[in-house]
Amino acid sequence: MKRLKDVSVDLETWGVGSNAAIVSIGAVAFDPITGYVPEIENPDFIEAENIFYKRVDLSTSASPGIIEPKTVEWWLQQSDEARAALVVEPRFRLEVVLSEFADWIERINSTAGAWDTEFSLWSRGPLFDERLLREAFIRAEEKFPVHFPVHFLASRCHRTEMASAIRLGWDPKSIEKNVNKHDALADAAHQAKGICSARAHEMTLLSQIGEGVE
Repeated sequence: MKRLKDVSVDLETWGVGSNAAIVSIGAVAFDPITGYVPEIENPDFIEAENIFYKRVDLSTSASPGIIEPKTVEWWLQQSDEARAALVVEPRFRLEVVLSEFADWIERINSTAGAWDTEFSLWSRGPLFDERLLREAFIRAEEKFPVHFPVHFLASRCHRTEMASAIRLGWDPKSIEKNVNKHDALADAAHQAKGICSARAHEMTLLSQIGEGVE
């Protein structure tokens, strides 16, 4: 299998501000050209390497971030499964989770940190998930040797890709429904599937245009 150059990331958090405490980080490496997204339910050995999922133990974290009351109230209104997932073990201190995430990104993208024109970090969108991740790394850097592993030029927005494809006639309902909403890994995988589906639609249109030109 060729080296994957696209990563979809999602966070669950205890707030919406830039310094919000992070509940969990989920990410998948995928291929928007072939449509490959790793199976997250029962991944084989190879697929497991393309998956990242860690829950955060705020009580042991040196710089956990801010817990916002409105977001706590929002979580209390979610499903039993979503609320139970907030405290499922194992959980790890934030600094450990960030360090492992950086290591995982670097395994996916050997040029992480420097701008690789082919590498992309997708989120929904860079002004939330990626921004909170970057801020968490900044807080952690004050006490631990961890650094955000992706150049800012690699930032990509899931919402922008979806909107562009919809304007070209793509139907977002064509994506398999995400039954595990508010689960960081399930959301990251669902976002990746959306990007793959949208790209497939765009590539079909380009192929049709090419045939018309010929």
